Amino acid sequence: MAMMRWTPPTDWLDNGHNALTCADCGTDLRLAGQSRFNIPDPRTPKRIRLFCGPCCNDGIDEMARLTSRRGTLTGTGRVAGQRMSEQERAAQRRIGGLIRSCGVLSEQGLAMWRENGCGEFKATADEIAAELGILGIPHTIVPTDLSPLVSDPRRIRHGEEVRVATADLPKLVAWIPSMQKYIDKLAALTES
Repeated sequence: MAMMRWTPPTDWLDNGHNALTCADCGTDLRLAGQSRFNIPDPRTPKRIRLFCGPCCNDGIDEMARLTSRRGTLTGTGRVAGQRMSEQERAAQRRIGGLIRSCGVLSEQGLAMWRENGCGEFKATADEIAAELGILGIPHTIVPTDLSPLVSDPRRIRHGEEVRVATADLPKLVAWIPSMQKYIDKLAALTES
């Protein structure tokens, strides 16, 4: 779901559009520093609803809330529409970024490799494992050496790989739904 922070232009407010309130709690969204979110309403596709930050939980699970899936369990073990803790939300964002930057998806599952001593500039394998632990995703850390770089062909790169097995990928997809399309593409390639 695409979501963006939205701040109305001041002339829009001056021209009488003063009913900027949260669709859920009715909070005035014109107050300085108030987070505002555009959320497409699935019941009326061309309509945008405005929500304050606390009501839409920064956009997380908002589509579940709007489509009235409350009470149904998601793959994360939480009820759809239930708020995430700050720790879960931060871990979800970091893992999503790490998967996009260094994740390798194969028939064996997902692997994220980190060089030894990279902690100053990148997340270490232990930090990645801690984030996956917060989300409840089973994983293993395996020492792995990679072939030398072209720029320095004499040095083998020593590091660790954080692996999520293929059987555990659905638990990861529950937190990062965009992974499903890549898993489907991989399955289609391996079948043919």
